[in-house]
Amino acid sequence: MKKEISLPEDSRRKIYRIGLVICAANFERHQIIIQAVHQVLKEKGPYALYVITNYGVYFGDHFILRGEGADFSLLDHIQLDGCILESVLASDRMVSLFAERLRKRKIPVIAINLQISGTPSVSLKLAGAGRQMMKHLIEQRRCDKIYFVINPGHSIICQEMLEIYRSELEAHNLPYVPERILESLVSVQNGRDLLDRILSLEPGSGRRAVICTHDVCSVGLCLEAEKRNIRIPEDLLVCSLNYSQNSMIFRPDITGIDRMDRVAVELSCDLLIRMISGESVPMNNYYEGVLRYGSSSGSEIDEASLLRQRFALQHQAVTKIETGGQVSRMMRFNDSLEKAESLKDWAESLYETLLDLGCKGFYCCLNREDIPYIESNREDPKTESSPDYDSLMTVVAGYSRRTGEIRNREFPLQELVPIRPEPGDQFLVLPVHHANRSYGYMVFLNDDLPIEQYVYRIFQESLGNSIDNLHKKMILKGNLRELDRLHMEDQMTGLYNRFALTRFAAEFTRQPRYTVALADLDGLKQINDTYGHLAGNNALCMVAEALKDEQAKDDLILRYGGDEFLILSKNTDPDYWAQLSESLNLRLCRGVEKQKLPYSVGISFGYSTCDGSEAPSIEEQIERADRQMYSHKRNRRTRSGS
Repeated sequence: MKKEISLPEDSRRKIYRIGLVICAANFERHQIIIQAVHQVLKEKGPYALYVITNYGVYFGDHFILRGEGADFSLLDHIQLDGCILESVLASDRMVSLFAERLRKRKIPVIAINLQISGTPSVSLKLAGAGRQMMKHLIEQRRCDKIYFVINPGHSIICQEMLEIYRSELEAHNLPYVPERILESLVSVQNGRDLLDRILSLEPGSGRRAVICTHDVCSVGLCLEAEKRNIRIPEDLLVCSLNYSQNSMIFRPDITGIDRMDRVAVELSCDLLIRMISGESVPMNNYYEGVLRYGSSSGSEIDEASLLRQRFALQHQAVTKIETGGQVSRMMRFNDSLEKAESLKDWAESLYETLLDLGCKGFYCCLNREDIPYIESNREDPKTESSPDYDSLMTVVAGYSRRTGEIRNREFPLQELVPIRPEPGDQFLVLPVHHANRSYGYMVFLNDDLPIEQYVYRIFQESLGNSIDNLHKKMILKGNLRELDRLHMEDQMTGLYNRFALTRFAAEFTRQPRYTVALADLDGLKQINDTYGHLAGNNALCMVAEALKDEQAKDDLILRYGGDEFLILSKNTDPDYWAQLSESLNLRLCRGVEKQKLPYSVGISFGYSTCDGSEAPSIEEQIERADRQMYSHKRNRRTRSGS
């Protein structure tokens, strides 16, 4: 009787956080793994599942780089009680580094399909089904030439199957020919290359069979053979490992070894829970593959299998139709993101689109320190050595039945989500990045995931691209603002120049009451001729500073000409303007004394007020102020005797 494994006794007081790191190019299998882990854990106790995925195939150490590699660097920050690494398409080295980083933090780790040094693993055991396949090809189908197609990243499956391949050839007195071991990437398009290589190696007659370590390669091989009128299985027998739902639908006649993913998931969850409980578990654990015969190796498909495949194909067709509508809406969503003029607009578009697509629990979490960068025209403050994620994250758009709408809420990165997890929660995490920069991540809560998995990939790329595009818009706007400022600013005094009058005059002239004032620096030519132009520039700057110090909140001050300054104001009090001239000259006199200048600095002043009884143009107002200013200048000259 099977032993029932459950979480520790203190689980009543704690919700266990279990990570699932998954790297799969096959979206159907990807979803099967997530649902299976979720279901198994749900039956065993209070837990929350954190799914981190990149929907891609990675080799070597690519993941440790910034950008797309940040999909998995979240593991370094979030709090977990245990983690399952499901990465059949990744290299041993890559997943080994994941496991090592988790083990250093004393987080129990179990790996599916990969044997990692120091980490308990659950691997597909091919001995029974693999030998059955080889015996069938040699004894039943009389094959004397058997080719073996290896895919990078399938080292465990390849290693075991190669041993079976060699031993069965020897057992049947058939030669082992290294040239028949072919290597190929996982792609339907590689079918042409594979078939060319097989036919060119041994163009003569003979019964040929091909065993592919990945079902996608076997599908590509069959499709290419059909194009060339090569019959299967009469002329070429095709078999596959890593059998998946996707290839069963499109090529149900391919003989293959069923991976039985749900069995692997149940075994890995049991082992992980035992490790969390403090038990020791075997380092190497296996689940058996089962050979599924199809007509590609000369065997008939049973009626039950055909019926299952027919239903699966119908379901797939309906799903694709629904997905077509989602993709169409996603394209409109992309347009709205590209048109966003601010992060607020961007977050609003994201929020409305996800609700429209039927998502009922989602959070867009961005790095807190990145938000000012996204909304500004400044350069990226982060360097290659900067962490991918900030210690504090900000939810810019979020919604769930539990929280309602939330925006701009901060929370620690180690929590990963802005809400307290509840038993049975599932969080699907999609990092948001562009090129070599990470901005944050999306979190989808529980089973509210109506979008097809590959649409999520489009969605993920759209978010990163649109954030980067928004920042570029901010750079462009900032540059335009700077050009505008330079166009309207007097470089010497820092005041507006005459061009600003055209831009801002209407703010005052549409008011029924406003004032235009002119100030003219007395004796600028004499200062320039006697003490030089630097002295004249200093005198102009002294006047500008005095005007700015006396400036009311809404006043507009600009350098109107060489030695003339213009003020536009909503203040129409005559006493204020009468006193302003004296106040300015007194301030300038003190400035001369403070700087111990050998020349005096003073201004002549004039103003004109529109009192609402008439509507003169701005030019007429300036002319009136100019006449009064020159009258004031003549009076000052008379008093000074000059």
